[in-house]
Amino acid sequence: LLHRIEDDWQLTEPFLLSLSNSQSVISRFVVESDKREKLIKSATDLFVKYCDSWCHANVPASSRENFCVTLMTSALANTGVLDSVDPGDNINNPIVSVISTGIRFETFAAYILLHFIGHRNIAPSVSVWKWALASISRSTGQPSQNIALAALTRLAYTSAVIKLDLTVRAALAVVLDPLLDSSSWELLLRGISQCHHKVSDDGTSAQWSHGIDSILKASDFLKTVLPSRLTSIETERSVFSNKFRKNNAGIYFSLVQAGFVFSSPSQELAVQAVSKLFSVAGSLPSSSEGEASSNNTTCAELFAGILRALRDSASTVEYGVPLQKCFLDFFFKCTDKVSVEYAGQWAEALLFAYLGSPIGVDKSGLGDLLTTQLIEGFRNIVSGSAGDSTGGESDESFAKQGKILMFVRSLLLADN
Repeated sequence: LLHRIEDDWQLTEPFLLSLSNSQSVISRFVVESDKREKLIKSATDLFVKYCDSWCHANVPASSRENFCVTLMTSALANTGVLDSVDPGDNINNPIVSVISTGIRFETFAAYILLHFIGHRNIAPSVSVWKWALASISRSTGQPSQNIALAALTRLAYTSAVIKLDLTVRAALAVVLDPLLDSSSWELLLRGISQCHHKVSDDGTSAQWSHGIDSILKASDFLKTVLPSRLTSIETERSVFSNKFRKNNAGIYFSLVQAGFVFSSPSQELAVQAVSKLFSVAGSLPSSSEGEASSNNTTCAELFAGILRALRDSASTVEYGVPLQKCFLDFFFKCTDKVSVEYAGQWAEALLFAYLGSPIGVDKSGLGDLLTTQLIEGFRNIVSGSAGDSTGGESDESFAKQGKILMFVRSLLLADN
């Protein structure tokens, strides 16, 4: 039956929309909770499996306009985020919340949108970018926030490898250039921080129904879009901290490569942009240990993604001393007073940023300030002079030496 639906595009759209709408129908008319959950899980499993199949299908040119625009517009309207669902609208239109259709309905609509991104026959519109940015920034704690993060991961990467329409690029530049609008970055970084897995004080984490949980797991898998050259077999799994997300770092890497973060190759403007981003990231509010940990991870991911992009051979911005000093200052500002556990996330950041490069050597063959200072700290430890400069053999001194050793080990792994 599914093969028949796949081959007939007049059946594809109503089938996919019917599966999406089935969640609200089941919730409304099936009273018994156990039966409702079983029905929802069955519908979700079919929906996830079919969406995955459709993502790789070839959409005939004659069907792209009606099928894709209709489905995308319907999904955008059902996310409960945007006030405008015109696939060609401008990202500067005000973002307001419309009447919510329920978490399940919004989650399914978001999952449909996710599958438009990266499809070889479909170019995501400005509205899809607008939805992803708005959902990450405002859908606090909702499943759609995590799906939108997966969408932004795919949008950022595809924009780095595929030339965007000039209208889309111009609209996005307004909100993604930190020199023009740092407030949007504050909301975005706060939202990304909230997407990190959190465990409450009693040791539990958020539990979703079978249907939503299946979609979240599938969405997490769809975040994996980074090319293999950005990781390695040895570092595919976390080495120092499992909280650091390479895919999140990849968002910033891709946005820099796509030319959104830096509006020109001017090193002076790049310094201003990086300084503003680091200032915003370092000022993220927190009211609990979990939020502080997530903010620390977000800072490390931002640091790693932008640094890797600047050190990449494709970078049009020179990674000179002024920029190096920005990264040096931010790194030690974030790591000097943190615990060894928090420092593990920064060791992961170093591993991501320097992977494949000789220690302390960038694309020009010159060393940079950060690795030079870390290696110098390691030499002081080996020579026995580190204790004298950090106040003797105190717990603080041991913690500081332990962090330096971990950072240098990260550089060694990156150089492997």
